[in-house]
Amino acid sequence: MEMTMRIGLIGAGEAGKAYVRAAAQPEVTIAAVCDSDRALAEKVAAPYGASVHINFRSLLETERLDAVLICVPAYAHGEPEVLAARAGIHIFVEPPIALNNQKAAEVQKEIERAGIVAAAGYSWRALSGATRLKDMLARHRLGFIQALHVQGAPRTDWRRRQEASGGLVVQTATDLLDAMGYLAGEFSTVSAMAAGGIVASREPGYELEDACAALVAFRSGAIGQISCSTLAQDEPESGIRLWADGFEATLTSEQVEIVEPGRAVRERHAFDGLRQSLMSFLEAVRTGRPEKVTCTYAQAAATLRAALAISESAKAGRPISV
Repeated sequence: MEMTMRIGLIGAGEAGKAYVRAAAQPEVTIAAVCDSDRALAEKVAAPYGASVHINFRSLLETERLDAVLICVPAYAHGEPEVLAARAGIHIFVEPPIALNNQKAAEVQKEIERAGIVAAAGYSWRALSGATRLKDMLARHRLGFIQALHVQGAPRTDWRRRQEASGGLVVQTATDLLDAMGYLAGEFSTVSAMAAGGIVASREPGYELEDACAALVAFRSGAIGQISCSTLAQDEPESGIRLWADGFEATLTSEQVEIVEPGRAVRERHAFDGLRQSLMSFLEAVRTGRPEKVTCTYAQAAATLRAALAISESAKAGRPISV
């Protein structure tokens, strides 16, 4: 690979812009930007002198790229990843990575066949505080983990539609769910309940549940709970709490607090999780060492399976194996 890495962006929305800003560094060239909204693509491309595309196939077929950042809506994932893999281009995917397990499995097969680096932008597991907790849990048995995410109703049209977004859990809670899996290990079984009708009664076109809560069992023997809702009237709230043999902890997007017998420590994260997840991907591409990524595509696919199992459990009214 050349000293300068050539990066493309597919999807120039808020997530795409954030990743491009993080990727812009001396050893990286933002070479091409694609969005179906040409004006948006041109605006994002302009500061970097990048070429502009309105069709991702055109970008992948005509540009000489080392890697591509795929930041499209949930329903549009799949074909961009497959075509990039077939072209030998390393991929970084903004989650949720798909709307069903079959599509994620198809992409994973193409990744393995191509031998490319493939990462997902789950930011909570990339926080320095999460890394510290993971190290501690290698020495202390986890008993219970709890996650909460509450926000207002999404404003973007596709995020409000069930078929396009994947539903409440897939759309709003997979980052926290992924962090739970990172800390507690492989998912085993989920049992969920959901409620709806409040947001839809006041906002026409809203199709998601108002709230969902799930009990989660892990293969490690730990259990957990995750709850999410779009009923917040004010600022969003997100966080994780856990209780282990010898300590308990609270993880937020800003800091980690660890309480041990006779001792409590509170530390702000050393770096931004979004930026760190991307930096680990670029380092993996640069060095040819896929193990450097914070979250592999395969790990993101495991998170998707758990999220879809929670949604299925809430509809079926019974536990679902992940």
